[in-house]
Amino acid sequence: MKPKPLKIAVGGRGSGKTICFSDCFLKFCDGGEKVICAREFQNSIEESVHSSMIRRIQEHDIPTLHPLAKNITSDNGGKIVYAEKGYSIGGHVPFGYTKEYDNSGSRRRTKLVPVPEEQEVLKFIKAAREQGLGARRIATQIQNRFPGFEDFPYHKVHRIIKRKFQGLHE
Repeated sequence: MKPKPLKIAVGGRGSGKTICFSDCFLKFCDGGEKVICAREFQNSIEESVHSSMIRRIQEHDIPTLHPLAKNITSDNGGKIVYAEKGYSIGGHVPFGYTKEYDNSGSRRRTKLVPVPEEQEVLKFIKAAREQGLGARRIATQIQNRFPGFEDFPYHKVHRIIKRKFQGLHE
């Protein structure tokens, strides 16, 4: 895997994402890194990949990793934790989403919520790129086709195209 701050897997059921990412995260953790693992729909530890990671630790017989009730720790200082209830873990809000704040409980939490109009623009950018169009031409078409996006700059399209992963809420 390339060194990037975020790793995102997209694909259908049964594509091996859970096993692949479990193994990678366990390797990172065993190497002393701290990892936050999140799923699009994860409201509890039961919906996380925690049980899969515990099975992988047992299958690979890794004595330096220690599964606990809600996380995994390593003798080397690494730790795997799980983002709860679909809340954002911070960082820049990508185009197509907005922040929604939840003040329930003891602390304020942030959740990313899709913006329908921007999601339509993202779908258009993806389709136009698949047809071989460049950022300038895509930006011009967005400006002409989508009300409210008349000043949509080509450099924004370029950034979206160049992103390794750009979330589309489908």
